[in-house]
Amino acid sequence: TIISLIGLTSVYAKTGEKLTLDAKSYINLVGPRKEAKFHTTMGYGWCITPEKKGADQGTTFTYVNDETDGGYLYLLNNSKTDDRSYLVTQLAVWLYKSNYMPDTYWNNSSSQIVIDAKALANAARNNKNYNTKPAISIVNNDKAMKLVKEGNTYYYISGELSAKLTNATEYKVTLSNAPTGTKILNSSNKEVSTLKAGEKFKIKVPEANVTANKTIKVTVSASGTRKYIERYRPSNTAKQDLIVLRSENVTVNSSSELTITPKKRTCDIFNGKYYGEDGTIVDKEEYEKQCKHVCEPYNGEYYGEDGTKVDEETYNKQCNHVCEEYKGKYFDSFGKETTLEEYIRQCKHTCEIYNGKYYGKNGNEVDAITYENECNPSTVVVPPTGSNKMPIGMYLLIGILPIAGGTKLILKSRKEN
Repeated sequence: TIISLIGLTSVYAKTGEKLTLDAKSYINLVGPRKEAKFHTTMGYGWCITPEKKGADQGTTFTYVNDETDGGYLYLLNNSKTDDRSYLVTQLAVWLYKSNYMPDTYWNNSSSQIVIDAKALANAARNNKNYNTKPAISIVNNDKAMKLVKEGNTYYYISGELSAKLTNATEYKVTLSNAPTGTKILNSSNKEVSTLKAGEKFKIKVPEANVTANKTIKVTVSASGTRKYIERYRPSNTAKQDLIVLRSENVTVNSSSELTITPKKRTCDIFNGKYYGEDGTIVDKEEYEKQCKHVCEPYNGEYYGEDGTKVDEETYNKQCNHVCEEYKGKYFDSFGKETTLEEYIRQCKHTCEIYNGKYYGKNGNEVDAITYENECNPSTVVVPPTGSNKMPIGMYLLIGILPIAGGTKLILKSRKEN
């Protein structure tokens, strides 16, 4: 409503631009003095040179410059155009810098109009940097996007980004150099392009669409109305200069970057492609040659009997076949695959006492009695019986005598501890 009453335009003035004083009236609210009220083809104007006399209706004014002091903008942007408000603003314009008012107003200092004008001038002094131009800056605390798994799919996802706004209530997000499938998501994971002040967003990129290092440019922009003060002067320089409130629509933006460094896939199968031990794409045969570390410790990790990564316990269970025949293969005393001959040499302790254990003629573990029977053919081990109470031990064969119906063994006892 204020904008329509003051008559703002959206055309930025240039050197030589002109306006016309198309209406002039007078306000008489304090004492005998009358104050001119100016209306121009660019809206209402206020006198900024009180030491001069006002120009007549129909006078043409020429653009001089922009008044960049935020105090003047504060005064005019907060003005209304009824007679009382106009007069308060006019007095405040004079008071603001030079503390000037005509004597009529000083002599009526108890008038509420004068009191309000002084208060408005003081407020302007506290707002020397006042402006209405929209401003925006992007907030991006982590430029490196991280790889995240969602379900069975991997994505590169940024941290939360936002925009700090001034004189604007919403902002837009645009991306440059973004891979196919990239999305802008709000805090509820809803795809968006426009957000309200205070709302945050993140960028999500399918990993499958990133094949090399990537830098994404993120731009936030906001639009709004910039208001400003223009000063105009009549050709008769003895007459007053006027200031008017103008406006223009502006868009401001701010940018930042996000970086993606693709995960180096080593000895991996992804999207139907095989990656070798240096991360390059290879064929299946080369992949298996480089990467199928069957029952092998590699780069500090363990690989099981099918070449997949396992923990140490599973690795030992599947792979440490010390002196063992396993799935048609032979493993030596170190658990390494070997030939049958080497396996027998290292592991088949034929007729041998090894690590306190007895091994028979077939290399299998046996008890002491079986060991003696199989491995010392001149020794006959006679097991004890409950009836004759023969001492437990071993006996040496010292003679064989033929007898009717069979053979007679002559034994001599050999005591053992």
